[in-house]
Amino acid sequence: MNTKSFLGLTCHYIDEDKFKSIVIAVYELSSNHTAEYITDIIKKFCESWGICINKISAVVTDNGANMVKAITLLFGKNKHLPCFAHLLDLLATKIMTEVGNVVTYFKHSVAASDELRKA
Repeated sequence: MNTKSFLGLTCHYIDEDKFKSIVIAVYELSSNHTAEYITDIIKKFCESWGICINKISAVVTDNGANMVKAITLLFGKNKHLPCFAHLLDLLATKIMTEVGNVVTYFKHSVAASDELRKA
C-alpha cells in the first residue's frame, strides 16, 4: 500500500488561441500537510522558476481547509478557485447520502411507507 502524498503543480494558459496545460512540478510531501508547509513549497517553486507571485491570476485546488488557507496566505483570498469537478463530486456524494437516508427511513417505518403509497 502506498502511503506517500504528492502535490502537483499544473499550469494552464492560452497560446495562439489554444488552451494548453502542462504539469510543471510534482513534490512528495514529507511533512504534515499544513497550509504553511504547502505555502512554503509553492513559494520556493515560484522563486526557483522566477515566477512572480503577483503574475498568477488564479489557483485551483480542492476545497480542503489547508489548501484554501495556503493559497490565501500566498496569493490573497481572491485568487483561490475551488475545483469544479471536486465540488460536483462532493455534491453528488451528499445527494446520494441524503437519498439513502430517505430510503432507509421509509424501509424502517411502516406508517411512513403506507403514507407514501397513498400519495
